[in-house]
Amino acid sequence: MKLRVLIFPLLLLSILSSCKTKHVKSYWSNSISIDGKLSDWDKFVYLDDVKSAVAVANNDSFLYVAFKTNDKTVAKKIVMNGLTVWLKAKGLKSPKYGIKYPIKPEADFRNLNNKVFAPPYRINRRTNSPPDISNLINIVQKQQTGFEVYGPGKDDIVILGFNNREGIKVSIGIYKGQFAYELKFPIFYDPDESHYSLSVKQKDIVTLKLESK
Repeated sequence: MKLRVLIFPLLLLSILSSCKTKHVKSYWSNSISIDGKLSDWDKFVYLDDVKSAVAVANNDSFLYVAFKTNDKTVAKKIVMNGLTVWLKAKGLKSPKYGIKYPIKPEADFRNLNNKVFAPPYRINRRTNSPPDISNLINIVQKQQTGFEVYGPGKDDIVILGFNNREGIKVSIGIYKGQFAYELKFPIFYDPDESHYSLSVKQKDIVTLKLESK
């Protein structure tokens, strides 16, 4: 079963701006691991105006989403404030879900451009600069115990652990010098397997929107 994915403009506040809507065909894969690496991904759709790329794959059970960018400002925004991926199958009655990760850390990373960090994550006194994106990811990940899931109801929100029974997985990392994000989300509703699902059929259209606030 193959899906078509309608990628809405990436909405990363003032950092990313794109008025283009991309139509992408999801490709079939049973070999994607959600590990913050992109070595098992193919067929990225490049968004040149925002220095980023998106790829989508699926099998009979799950939809997979990958996002990468070499824009350090965008990457830092996502790591510090989290990235919410919104997914919805075609149809007014189809459920809409949002997955947010990372959850905003407790450490005070405000005023990143002014190099202000709460201890023990202070600036490097020798270089007088904040941690690079790789170190920043490591710092934030150590504070993460799970991720937020919004939906299917308008006010529904839960925090799921990484080893949840729903089959939802998410990860971030650095791959070949670029920030990398990966998501795995159920396609079919099966109460014995997961309470979440996009409930799609073959060749359905799925809308995808990325947002960081």
